[in-house]
Amino acid sequence: MTESPAAYAAKNQNGIEYERREPEMLATALDALAQALQSGQQDAITRARADVDAALPVWTWAVGMDADGDQSDQLTGERIGELTAAIRQGPEDSEALTALKTIRRLIDPDAGLPAPVRMSEIGEAPARAWLIDQWLPRGRIGMLTAEGGFGKSRLALQLAAAMTTGGGEWMPSNRVNGPRMPETAAGVVIFATWEDEPEEFKRRIGRERAAAMQDCHIVDLARFGPLWGAEARQVTQTRGDLLTVGRWLRSLCEQLQADLLIVDSLAGAFGSNEIDRAAVRQFMADWDGWGRSVDCAVMLISHPSQSGAKQAGGYSGSTDWHGASRWRWNMETEVKDDEKRQLLKLSKANYAQDGARVYIERGGKDKAFDWCEAGDQTPAGEAGQAEVKRGNMA
Repeated sequence: MTESPAAYAAKNQNGIEYERREPEMLATALDALAQALQSGQQDAITRARADVDAALPVWTWAVGMDADGDQSDQLTGERIGELTAAIRQGPEDSEALTALKTIRRLIDPDAGLPAPVRMSEIGEAPARAWLIDQWLPRGRIGMLTAEGGFGKSRLALQLAAAMTTGGGEWMPSNRVNGPRMPETAAGVVIFATWEDEPEEFKRRIGRERAAAMQDCHIVDLARFGPLWGAEARQVTQTRGDLLTVGRWLRSLCEQLQADLLIVDSLAGAFGSNEIDRAAVRQFMADWDGWGRSVDCAVMLISHPSQSGAKQAGGYSGSTDWHGASRWRWNMETEVKDDEKRQLLKLSKANYAQDGARVYIERGGKDKAFDWCEAGDQTPAGEAGQAEVKRGNMA
């Protein structure tokens, strides 16, 4: 039998006496510490840690343990005790925040969960908003996939250049009748890269266009690790969570009111097991939820696995990368009559008809390295003609 709450609350390992506190006080202290850690203000963090230390002796009440506490309650209390070590002593704020989330769920399992909404009370659904009509929905997560060296980063940078210089045509056409690819909206773009330095982006896009791209922000994260994963010292976390770099990047996007976050590449951003379906779904759902909340689309640039590269539309890891994406573009090579042709295909579209395609080639007008629509589009009548699925629900 465990020590009674009254006896436990009267002491801690240092012999300091505390008065009995209500569970809400511990919850409030934990929330305050989470806010302080996210703010990065050391004075606030120190004060909040002290408040949590003062409230911790009442974890017995917080988990509903009575004076005769049973074994399951004792184990829950021990679990909270282990997690609080990360808060008191963990050198990484991200490690403390991960522990905070777990403790908060133990204290109040329903905290932060959504309230049910009656279908009959849902208001009129607005039309789906797009960055590129039928191809790129606002505020949703998706993928751009292709083999290494195909030109994915170049395509994404080309889109960023158009978005941040007023929008409009972003893929020039070598066709007499004009482009099939819809125009892009104007907006702010954050390009997070684990592959190239900012100067390389300027070399690729050209000096004149780079000078006009004031709303395009290159973030070189090569030396800072992934956005998502398990902390090195966090043995209780196996599937990963949002890391310090991820929280910082989200904060930057919110501060700059980004319309599109480009992540190049997924292998650099995702520090967990790419074949673990639950881990993949957690990552995708969390980033998609964030994107919806701040109206920022997320484009994950990804390479296929060796087996995936052998078949058109392949990608690396769990099938849930595709399943959880709200849209997916694939750049691939089509071989027909011994002729190789490159195309951009809308391999998945939750809010439009998928299967749209545009045959592409390098060079056009004065932009020799841009991806352009090929002059010959075969089969005809497919690209850019997708119809919106009815019932614009997310």
